[in-house]
Amino acid sequence: WLETDADRSGVHSSAVMPEFSLAAFVERVFATPLIFVNRGGSVEVGAGRTLRQVEDATIYDFADALSTIFTEARIRPGYVEMRSADSSSSADALAVIALWKGLTWDAATLDAALGLAPSLNAQEFVELQGDIATRALAARAVGIDVLSVARAAGALAAQGLSRVAPDEARYLEPLLSRLHDGVAPADIILRDSGGDVRRAMSLWLVK
Repeated sequence: WLETDADRSGVHSSAVMPEFSLAAFVERVFATPLIFVNRGGSVEVGAGRTLRQVEDATIYDFADALSTIFTEARIRPGYVEMRSADSSSSADALAVIALWKGLTWDAATLDAALGLAPSLNAQEFVELQGDIATRALAARAVGIDVLSVARAAGALAAQGLSRVAPDEARYLEPLLSRLHDGVAPADIILRDSGGDVRRAMSLWLVK
């Protein structure tokens, strides 16, 4: 995803502002070239047009445009999609859901999480994102100790779940266990594959 169409991926400036601007995000959607336009069940190529250039644009076109924005977090009808944890096992998928629920469903925990999150500009975000893609929890770009931040976020999520959904705290365990050991899923696959690419792919596909 780090090498996907720069018009629709990466980080949007509204995501690194001191206060998130929904209007700025919507403007991004209107300014992004369309991949397709759906008309009466027939799909037309976007051909570089934006929503502003589609004369008969509807709310359905806006929803379609949202589906082709590939930023780390994106707004969809009815929910916010966190996209950085793709292609995981069922246990890890539940852990991710528990993490975000724990961090965001309790007001006090959410405030603490916002205070924990590093304050980065767009370029710093890109630098840190690239370092994480290469070194996972060992990343330390732009002065950020990623493992320390991740451990603190995991602890906050556990606290939040204890208040809003204590019976779901168990879903966090696979994540908290790896954070304790300081390893990411990719680290485990690289270790178990002995650095062999084909072996690593097979381990990833069966996990």
